[in-house]
This record gives sequence, C-alpha cells and structure tokens, in this order.
Amino acid sequence: MISTIIFVILLIDVVILTVFLFQLTLSSQRYKPKPGELGKINRLDDVPSVSLCIPARNETHALADCLTSAISSDYPKLE
Repeated sequence: MISTIIFVILLIDVVILTVFLFQLTLSSQRYKPKPGELGKINRLDDVPSVSLCIPARNETHALADCLTSAISSDYPKLE
C-alpha cells in the first residue's frame, strides 16, 4: 500500500518535471535570437530590458570582479 502511494507520487513528480522541461525548451527557443538577428536590431525599443541583480552578502572578495564584468557588458538596455 505505501509502495503504491510512493510510486504514484514519483510518477506525478516525473510528469510535472517533464511538463516543466518541455515549457523551458519552448521558452528558450522562442526567445533565442536567430543567427544574424542581433545585427538587424535598429531601434533600442526592439531590445528587451534586462535587470542585473547582484547578491553580495559576504562577497567583498569577488565584488570588484563581478561589478567590472557587469559594467563592461555591451548589452544596450541593461539596468
């Protein structure tokens, strides 16, 4: 009886994980730029905004490199 319940729970988990991975695959394909597409963007309005959040609790040793890397990004609408 308990093994049947565990099996059903694991089966439900597998189904949920499969649906999640399928949705993730569709989303990554939908928003992935096609080759040469970035060169065709003429207006800044065509580019989505990206917010950069840097969690930095007890990370003073790595913060300078992280901020340098973030500032050197060439993405046009980085917040």
